[in-house]
Amino acid sequence: MGRTQNLRAAAALAGILVLPGCLDLDLEVVIAADGSGSQKMHLGLSSRVVESVRTSSRALDASGRREDPLLVFDAAKVTKELESHGLVVREHRAYQEGSRQLVDVAATFGNFATLRASTLFGNEAEWFVLAGRNAGGVRVVFYPRGHRAWLEARQKAEELRRSPTAVQQQFFESQRRKFEGFDTSMRLELPGDVDYCSSNFTVDGARAVVARIETANIRSAADLVRALAPRFEVEFDGAGCTIERDAQDPGLQAASTDRR
Repeated sequence: MGRTQNLRAAAALAGILVLPGCLDLDLEVVIAADGSGSQKMHLGLSSRVVESVRTSSRALDASGRREDPLLVFDAAKVTKELESHGLVVREHRAYQEGSRQLVDVAATFGNFATLRASTLFGNEAEWFVLAGRNAGGVRVVFYPRGHRAWLEARQKAEELRRSPTAVQQQFFESQRRKFEGFDTSMRLELPGDVDYCSSNFTVDGARAVVARIETANIRSAADLVRALAPRFEVEFDGAGCTIERDAQDPGLQAASTDRR
């Protein structure tokens, strides 16, 4: 399966397409000390959004592009896609509740390299594991749309901040409508107790953190831009953690501070 026919548009609907209408996206990653673990995704779309996606997809096909935003609802294609990257699909359930279409996908991975290769959360996603800032600590950094998109979002947010208030408000109002009914969460479970997490995470028990993006929390143009391309970081007690460390976080090479 080519990179133009993958799960990117479906798995990252909230961050990439930002379609109007009700959209729920819940993600979960569990990482063990040896780098193995599991991924889960729950996606819910209103029938109106599904029809809008299908119409857009047909238009894309007519232009020669072959991305199918609803690929995630196809069990055979999802299984083939994920297994080609080394994951084992444990569940795929597509179903309908009233006017909503939903899908649950669960997969396991045997090592951290396989998580990096997984397209379940989109093929732009990047994961990094680094030495902690505290003795014995390990940091995990996740860019859902990649570190370059995060850097571009930071730059755009700064440009908006410096723009006249009227320009900021016009941009915000025009774009915020696309987030109506939007609700996404991500839960990350680590193999050690959490020591620190970035401000877009909240601690959920000793070894887990949760991030949530909702329409009500997007209050400014800068909030909106950052919501499209976030960066998540968590540091935990790395005792017994054998995941190979990366030399650096490429996103922070151009950032002005070490913690975001």
